[in-house]
Amino acid sequence: MAVVSKSELIKWQKLLGADAAIAKKFNVTRQWIHVLRQKYGIESRYAKHSKRDKEILSLFKAGKIGREIAKKFCISISGVYYVRDKTRGKKK
Repeated sequence: MAVVSKSELIKWQKLLGADAAIAKKFNVTRQWIHVLRQKYGIESRYAKHSKRDKEILSLFKAGKIGREIAKKFCISISGVYYVRDKTRGKKK
């Protein structure tokens, strides 16, 4: 199994983002990269989404429209509505 140091993992997470992409680079499984992140105490790139999602919901409650919210967070309009709908419990 390939040994990836904490600093390397942080570097490649910034460059490639997804665990799967990092795993492909080092020829290991995505799960192994996940285990290493946990071992080193490195947060997933998705860890910040819950805070962002709460802000998106509060903007909807304040009367903002999807286009304005998407522009503020640099995400797609469908991404904004996905966040809204997943918190409402809607299924597609």
